[in-house]
Amino acid sequence: MTTESIMVCVYYGPTGERLIKRGIRLSQLLNCPLYVLRVDTVPDEELDMDEVRYLSVWKKLVEDAGGEFINKECKDRKITETIIKVAEDKKITQLILGQSGQTLWQQMTKGSLVNNLLNRVGAIDIHIVAVKRAVDQLEETHESGVKAYLVPSGNTFQLSESPSGKDVREGVFFKDLHTEFDSGLFKLQVEGNYIYVKINMGKVTDPSVITGKVKK
Repeated sequence: MTTESIMVCVYYGPTGERLIKRGIRLSQLLNCPLYVLRVDTVPDEELDMDEVRYLSVWKKLVEDAGGEFINKECKDRKITETIIKVAEDKKITQLILGQSGQTLWQQMTKGSLVNNLLNRVGAIDIHIVAVKRAVDQLEETHESGVKAYLVPSGNTFQLSESPSGKDVREGVFFKDLHTEFDSGLFKLQVEGNYIYVKINMGKVTDPSVITGKVKK
């Protein structure tokens, strides 16, 4: 066993599994302890079924590899402090983070999370893993795509196997792995360009991406 100690920071979503697998490979290569930290501002009792399923898959993946899964609720949104505290407690020497334009951490810190960590973690090495674009990682994180439709429903769109009504959008639905619900990514064409929108429990989470109108 070396003096190295690795911690992977993850947040709910398909990229978490990729980061964990990267951490597992590195810990096996260095023959050192592995920790996976999940920090969230949402209490566990408020998680939806898909999020609960992701956590279950992550925990099993980490435990099967001989690592420790750490779950922290961060009520005051001081995510940087939480990461640093756990890193100090576990004597972490290498930290793995995912870099994506869609992560909660980047939205909350406006890109400052990595800079804050770099300025405060001291001798810890930080690995920034560039998360693949959705189109590149679909085979690893989602089921094969199937033809589907988005049907207007209230102020959003509902996933449907058949078109009905007006303003129906046709596309391809890629269902998340490890879920029994209609959650995943929907590929469709908007103004001549193909885009991917997030589907959660059968509904589009951000209809403004399609309509251009921000929900009030």
